[in-house]
Amino acid sequence: MWKVTGSSKFTRLLIYTVKGISDIVVKGSMKAQDLGDINEVVLDSLFKTITNANFDEEAIKRQIRKNIEIRDALAKKLLPTYTMQPHYSNNRC
Repeated sequence: MWKVTGSSKFTRLLIYTVKGISDIVVKGSMKAQDLGDINEVVLDSLFKTITNANFDEEAIKRQIRKNIEIRDALAKKLLPTYTMQPHYSNNRC
């Protein structure tokens, strides 16, 4: 197993935040056409994971923060009983 460092750990975290958004969308029974700008944010996040050739950690961190904000807003709106897990913390990056 190799050690995960630098931008690769942030890329993994970015993917993880997309999974968090997806989890809430599925649990909230939302339809893709009702997500508006969230679709674009998710696609942009995934695109960053495959095209971030210069490994811009700050750009990845900004995207992670944006995804966390979206995830938290969706959770509050759709799943009032949704419990945030410690590993979803905003102070990770």
